[in-house]
Amino acid sequence: MLYGQVERRLAEGGKSEFAVRDGQPTAVDWYLYLFWHWGKSVGIAMDEGEYPKWTRVVKAVEGREATRRVGKSEGLGLLFADL
Repeated sequence: MLYGQVERRLAEGGKSEFAVRDGQPTAVDWYLYLFWHWGKSVGIAMDEGEYPKWTRVVKAVEGREATRRVGKSEGLGLLFADL
């Protein structure tokens, strides 16, 4: 599955908080956030341990104030409300 390839690529990147650079989000991170959300919405078990690196990126993106403001203004719920 293509989602597995994303997880493997993220794992190759080491312990970085974001997909491309540690501490510096890029457009890639927000795309990964959207695709993670889409996968979950169609029934893929995204947050049940199969994609831990990808989930870490998603949590980092959602933890940013800008993401939370946009989500609120668009009427979108948070994936990880406990952040």
